[in-house]
Amino acid sequence: MNMCGEIDEEITIPELVKEGSLCPHQDYVYFNYPTKEEEKEVRRFEERSKAMTEKIMRDTQFLTYVRSHKGFSGQLSDDLLLDNPAYLASLLIYLQSKNIAIPSRLQRLLGAKKLPDMNVQWMERLLQGFLYDDVDSYLCDKTYRELLIADLKSDGLIEKKKVVMTKSAAVEKMLTNSLGKCNSIRDIVFHEYEASGQDLRLLVLTDYIRKEYEKAIGNTEYDVNSLGVLPFFEMLRRDNEKKNEQIRFGVLCGTIVIIPAEAREALEQAIGMSGKVTFSRIGNLSETDYLKVTAVGNAHFLTGAVTDIFSKGYMQVLIGTKSLLGEGWDSPCINSLILASFVGSFMLSNQMRGRAIRVMKEHPEKTSNIWHLVCLRPWNEVLKADDNQISEDYSMLERRMEHFLGLHYTENTIENGMKRLSVIKTPFNKTNIDRINRQMLKMSGQRDTLKERWNSALAVYDKMDIVDETEVKDKFVTSVVFWDAILTMILSGILCLIGAIGAGIVAAASQNGILAGTCYFFIAAGLAGIMIRFPKIFMLGSPLKRLKAFGNGIRKALEEQQLLEETHCKVETESNGPDKLEKLVATIRSREISACLVLQAQSQLKAIYKDNADTIIGNMDTSIFLGGKEPTTLKELAAVLGKETIDTYNTGESRGRETSHSLNYQKLGKELMSQDELAVMDGGKCILQLRGVRPFLSDKYDITRHPNFKYTADADKRNTFDIEAFLSARLKLKPDEVCDVYEVDTEGV
Repeated sequence: MNMCGEIDEEITIPELVKEGSLCPHQDYVYFNYPTKEEEKEVRRFEERSKAMTEKIMRDTQFLTYVRSHKGFSGQLSDDLLLDNPAYLASLLIYLQSKNIAIPSRLQRLLGAKKLPDMNVQWMERLLQGFLYDDVDSYLCDKTYRELLIADLKSDGLIEKKKVVMTKSAAVEKMLTNSLGKCNSIRDIVFHEYEASGQDLRLLVLTDYIRKEYEKAIGNTEYDVNSLGVLPFFEMLRRDNEKKNEQIRFGVLCGTIVIIPAEAREALEQAIGMSGKVTFSRIGNLSETDYLKVTAVGNAHFLTGAVTDIFSKGYMQVLIGTKSLLGEGWDSPCINSLILASFVGSFMLSNQMRGRAIRVMKEHPEKTSNIWHLVCLRPWNEVLKADDNQISEDYSMLERRMEHFLGLHYTENTIENGMKRLSVIKTPFNKTNIDRINRQMLKMSGQRDTLKERWNSALAVYDKMDIVDETEVKDKFVTSVVFWDAILTMILSGILCLIGAIGAGIVAAASQNGILAGTCYFFIAAGLAGIMIRFPKIFMLGSPLKRLKAFGNGIRKALEEQQLLEETHCKVETESNGPDKLEKLVATIRSREISACLVLQAQSQLKAIYKDNADTIIGNMDTSIFLGGKEPTTLKELAAVLGKETIDTYNTGESRGRETSHSLNYQKLGKELMSQDELAVMDGGKCILQLRGVRPFLSDKYDITRHPNFKYTADADKRNTFDIEAFLSARLKLKPDEVCDVYEVDTEGV
């Protein structure tokens, strides 16, 4: 990437779908929970973490060492303590849980009015610093630390010098390889066959072959509940036999190939003279059912031959490894893909995903389903977990979707991210997960609707642009000033009420002028407060207005303190121009100084600076064309604007003995704006080009709307600047003004 430079332009998948290079497709997600044995392992890990936390909480020696931390004695600066706020919080939470007074300075530094209770998560952060990241800050015996590390390792709570008490890599790997995914694959395969029948071309990509399961094929005494090519093949074959379905399966890997027996002749024809193979039984299956294919010598030809018979329908489901079929292998017939691989990389997962979205010339109406398998933590853990703790599989799905542009589930829009998979909604309990899975299966069968929705989404704009949207929750927009105005209104109302009640009591009981005056003062103060603050409520009622008020206040304070600096220079060019302007603009740009170059025509710059004119223009990040007729300027601007693609068609008719008609379609490039169009551009428009942004047509700013327009001569003739009066040398003396008088002799000049 660095060798070739920055990417000039990225062609997105939706653009390729629109032009017909890729087929319409959709991503679906099928969830599963761990098996009972896997759930037990998760429970055991959680119990070990909880027991270790309780054990350390009872350890008085550990308390002594924690209290020796340099941060409690003021030996560490605030900046160092705030390098890791979560770690600092874990220290304070631990002391709080031991009923030890927390230094108020540290709590203020943390900005927390109330600290949470101690739990496994906070203990994990505390131990990470105590054992590895912040060792030098404690007065701790080395032997004690080594014994504690050994204790944690024996319970599997340390992995590669990292304390893991909430999310173990070993447990997450077990969940990622959950045997519950076998049931997911089974459900998807049979549902896809039910929807597509013999037209199904489904590819299952996984990580391992599991050759040890070859002896289990055809032998029901062996359990094949495992993740791998051969276990998947035998599991699906057995279920297909039980359901009495007509699905035929195949295996294509680097070291083993399995095909249906009836495909033997077709495979031999596909191989031809390019190689030689032998056929043998696979496991305990009959040779009339499935055959194992072995290449004699180099087996490079076998992949293409098996791909050929797969496309011809001798197999509806092909199972292989990502290393062979995940990239560099092309089979346009694939219309369904199950990603049973655990690669989280965008590049590799996108390569695998690309196996299913190739167009097929023989089947132009092709659409594809792409299935992602996700194992969740036990449902009661998922209910109380945040998105980062649902499971590693779910996090991997989020990473994939963040980079995949695709069709929204319910809206005809092209988006990325998890939000386009709108069926996936919390809570992730078993009832809701079953509902989500059923909905996924139902949507995957609506292939005709899928193609129509892609066409609707792609027809919205002729040219697609990727827009990054950032959402900000309303609760993060401060409303301090707004509520301050409300509070002042309430207090003012109370003052008015007190004053009115007091005035009434004074008037009824006595004629005390001092008391009456005090009451009327309260009434006046209350009314004044209401009158001042009442407009504020409307002015600050929306988050945007509140932010604007804050921004104006901050700017005003910075200006008063002279902390705002704006470096701007004005360069006036004479007929011969300043020396070395091309070096000047390059230098001031590197110093973050702005310069505004105003030209009547671009030829003017070339006339003065000749070959350096392009260098000067190249150092300008922004250019604005206000209008003009100078040919050189118009020609170069038309080239910068680029071209657009237009569709044209010509009709012809030939008359003779027989009349013939012809219709010719073409795609042509047309200048976005030609020179003659630029020359007659509306005077109220301008063309603006910013760095990194395509040129765009814009309205010119209406100068009459500027707050200082009232000071111009256009607004008031009295503001006209009289240059003659300004340059007049006549001196008008005022009465009693003292002046120095000089006599000048000009004869010798």
